[in-house]
Amino acid sequence: MTYLSPEGIRETYQVGRSTAYNLMKQYEQSGGEVIRIGKLTRVPQDSFETYLKAETEKYKNAKGS
Repeated sequence: MTYLSPEGIRETYQVGRSTAYNLMKQYEQSGGEVIRIGKLTRVPQDSFETYLKAETEKYKNAKGS
């Protein structure tokens, strides 16, 4: 299983630093798995991608697209 750091999210999804941290926070608040080791925070890539897809669909449906 691959885990993403905030920097990994930034590079993979081509978002800014603040956006990467905000996405991780929203993912965690939605019940997503977050791994913390000392000051390091990681999220499982597979479930994080599933979360992003679901959020994208919610956004599209809310806009009526």
